Amino acid sequence: MRYTNRNLPRTIHPRLGLTLYRVVQEALRNVAKHSGTRQAAVSIAGKNGAILLTIKDSGRGFDTSRVKKRGLGLISMEERVREAGGTFTIKSSPGEGARIDIRIPLAPRNRSAKALES
Repeated sequence: MRYTNRNLPRTIHPRLGLTLYRVVQEALRNVAKHSGTRQAAVSIAGKNGAILLTIKDSGRGFDTSRVKKRGLGLISMEERVREAGGTFTIKSSPGEGARIDIRIPLAPRNRSAKALES
């Protein structure tokens, strides 16, 4: 696995840190289970008041337009990101691997104060 980081803030809210951790954990589990490769790259950066997270692999990929039933792992990742006020995008095509792009604002603009405290 390759990991890179840049321009990260000194601290982030523990709840946001847990969200990022769980998303990376599930994404890497999906790479190991479905991609047919053991190679993945994780990149995290701070930019314009947000955390940008990318997880990609060079495995078998899939046609996102033909996926009828999203697995619980993808649903869980997307829900976590949305709850944190962020966006979740997945790109893939057969033979080209998969890529997940996440953007979560550092400020709780779209999150309730209660969600950050729990």
